[in-house]
Parts: sequence; structure tokens; C-alpha cells
Amino acid sequence: MDDKRKLHILAILSIVLGIIGLLIAWIPVVNNLSIGFGLIGALLAFACYFLEDKKDRSLYICGMTLGLAATGLALAAQAQLLRY
Repeated sequence: MDDKRKLHILAILSIVLGIIGLLIAWIPVVNNLSIGFGLIGALLAFACYFLEDKKDRSLYICGMTLGLAATGLALAAQAQLLRY
């Protein structure tokens, strides 16, 4: 397996982790896992972003966006639950 294929697999894994994180960010106790999934996905995408050439970075940007959105949504949901 060549290096470019490995980077694409990591990018797809970061997207999947970001989607899972977004889906479970609304569940009150389980959203702690969402923070972990989102951060791991964003870090994977961030690492791949700098290892890939300049012309094909759309998967990595999508993975970073989903991971950071999952983390932010989980933190916002926790802050909202702490009010009550």
C-alpha cells in the first residue's frame, strides 16, 4: 500500500470519527466520548493535511471541520446541561 492511499484511509477515518462524534454529541452522558472522537479525528486530519501535497486536501479539511464541530457541539451541550 502506497503512502498516498494510507493518507486517504486516515482522512476517511477522521471523517467517520467526526460524524460519529456529531451524532453522539447530543446524548447527555455519552457526549464525553464525542469530545474524544472529535479531537482524535481532527488531529488525524491535521497530521495528514501537512503530509499531503497541496492540490488534494479536501478530505482532510472535511475531517478537521467535522472533528472540531463535534468537539464544539459536545462542549456546548455540556455547558447547556450544566445550567440546569
